Amino acid sequence: MLPPGHVAAGFLVASTITHFFGVNLTKEQVNILLAVGAFSGFAPDLDMFYAFYKIGRFIQPVEKVNHRLFITHTPIFWLVLGSVLMLWMGGDFGIATGLVVSFGGLSHLFFDSIQYGVMWLWPFNRTQYALLPVSSSPTAKDGTFMSFWLFFLRAYTKVLRPTFFVELFLLAVSVVVFVLR
Repeated sequence: MLPPGHVAAGFLVASTITHFFGVNLTKEQVNILLAVGAFSGFAPDLDMFYAFYKIGRFIQPVEKVNHRLFITHTPIFWLVLGSVLMLWMGGDFGIATGLVVSFGGLSHLFFDSIQYGVMWLWPFNRTQYALLPVSSSPTAKDGTFMSFWLFFLRAYTKVLRPTFFVELFLLAVSVVVFVLR
């Protein structure tokens, strides 16, 4: 999934959680949580910058470094982070923040699990589990930052894998929810 789909999923998670905690939160707190949710939906992919560092280029050849094998792409990471935030912050806002961060990150892992796989059982097992595994991701062997990512976007939309349609659905629903809020 591309960043917009992950951001939309995180936003929808935060919107759902704030709906249940809404009575005890100010409008400002709800808005903060919506932004935190959108960010945490995308946040697991920030590990790509470490992958770029390891490779020495701003492209992502999976055969060299698979960012989905980093700890930030494991459920335990997001559950621990959310729990620490709940304990540290306390109160309804702290609980809501911890839930938004945990479930925002988990939404990312859930959608990555449709085709690309996530290590759901880490640290006990490093197997990446996927619902509809793909044999390979579109990769460009060389090029500049822009040419690599333009190649990736063209390949992603050309193949029209199931995650593409899930992403479009999430974007549409999040726009509707945003407008109705």
